[in-house]
Amino acid sequence: MKRLLIVTLALLVLAMSAFAASSPSITDENMYDVEVIPTVPGVSLDGLVIKAIPETEVALKVIEQVQELAKGQPSFVNAVFADKIEEIKAVLVEGADHEAMKLQELTTLFVAGYKEEMGKLLVRLTFPTVFDEKDPVLVMIGMVENENVSWEPFEAKANLEGKIEMFMEAELLLKVQAGEAVIAVLK
Repeated sequence: MKRLLIVTLALLVLAMSAFAASSPSITDENMYDVEVIPTVPGVSLDGLVIKAIPETEVALKVIEQVQELAKGQPSFVNAVFADKIEEIKAVLVEGADHEAMKLQELTTLFVAGYKEEMGKLLVRLTFPTVFDEKDPVLVMIGMVENENVSWEPFEAKANLEGKIEMFMEAELLLKVQAGEAVIAVLK
């Protein structure tokens, strides 16, 4: 009986290993999702596409840049976003320590089909990282032009499901739609 149990457990472990090997990796696009909720009653979002796309050429270049800037520095935020510290403090929840925040996610942000009459949108972003609703988060959106990235901080929070929630105004959506952008999430 004991041998049968051991053999059964061994087969179960082998089956689970095979299943895990065929599962998507942490960078699989299927682990990224964007849900959009209009704030203007009755507005149609037909044709609107907002995506967080991992491992694009642009995102990988920006990741390299920020890692180089942060190398050996005690604070990622101070090293990478030095010219935005006051703006960052303004969007973080009271008591959040921006100096202790670390980069969790960085992807390309894609917007298409947005029209100004759609107004401000509530956007819920799902990443492989599950964020705790009690932890402060910082969202930085960077507009990419050649080798330069112009970063702006945005107020955001993690919800009960571990997703990032933020409002995106028309000005931001139109700017992202017209150019190349990345989104970084820190906690």
